[in-house]
Amino acid sequence: MVEPQGLLKTYRGNYHCKEFVYEADIPEIHAANDCNCSICTKKGALRVFPAKESFHWVKGDEDDLTDYTFGRMLVTHKFCPTCGTSLLARGFTHEPQPGEEPEFVLKVSGPPSRPQNHWRREGKDSSVINNGPGKSDLRFEYS
Repeated sequence: MVEPQGLLKTYRGNYHCKEFVYEADIPEIHAANDCNCSICTKKGALRVFPAKESFHWVKGDEDDLTDYTFGRMLVTHKFCPTCGTSLLARGFTHEPQPGEEPEFVLKVSGPPSRPQNHWRREGKDSSVINNGPGKSDLRFEYS
């Protein structure tokens, strides 16, 4: 979760090969959502939904990334054509309404392995995302 108020922090990230580098000027990230699609689950990816205006490329361009969409075709994962890393996506966490713009999704690292850190999981129903009832979208909060 990206808090709507507070001082902005610049997060800088890159794809593994460093052919694509980005910065996002957003409030400090205190929580992130766990995506349960097969790609994010296998990678342990967590996600935040910053305003697209807060994100810019330092090196490379989104148009040069490879798009991959699967399942219900709600989200397009953006992969590097060189190293195969996926750090962002555009799409919907719900069935879109006509004319609705897709959300900007930034993938962030999973919970740290250092024992002094604590992540709390909160479940919420997300049957649209999971293609069926009874599964949950998990939210990790760092404290």
